Amino acid sequence: MSKARVYVTGQNLFVLTDYTGFDPEVNTPLAFGGNLSYGIDFAAYPRARTFLVGVNIDFD
Repeated sequence: MSKARVYVTGQNLFVLTDYTGFDPEVNTPLAFGGNLSYGIDFAAYPRARTFLVGVNIDFD
């Protein structure tokens, strides 16, 4: 083994806000009376947290 690399990355790990709902980035495209109502929280699921861990090993 000549080289080894370990990496870790994450997306949407935490949000700092006083918002009391699931997701402060509300974007649920529901329509009332034919009008789209973006920006209104209809108890949509929050965005997923993503974790990625990997190892890269080179052998000579």
